[in-house]
Amino acid sequence: MKSPLTVFDRAAMDLYVPSVYAWNTDASGAEAPSNDKIKNSLAAVLARFPHLAGRFFGVDEHGRRYFDLNDAGALVLEATASASLADALSHDVPAHVNELYPKADKVVYQNGNK
Repeated sequence: MKSPLTVFDRAAMDLYVPSVYAWNTDASGAEAPSNDKIKNSLAAVLARFPHLAGRFFGVDEHGRRYFDLNDAGALVLEATASASLADALSHDVPAHVNELYPKADKVVYQNGNK
């Protein structure tokens, strides 16, 4: 389903915003949420906010960009490490943090065409 961009969407910059989340057992012994809990929560959010699960699709017949609310979902990658989070953060994190992010497919629009 096509959904036109709002005036706020059109005023915003096009950005790909990858995220990396890490949990560590805290001092009280509370466990990190399970991967299934995180994925189920994300699925619930995407169901309520379909724009987050859609994609910028292109340009409509009026030359306006739009969302394709196609339920394409979000990419979720799971990983574990035998090292502690404290050890990982004690190194030069900014130098290596980009290696953790999944790469986005780059789409270039020129004159309203993909």
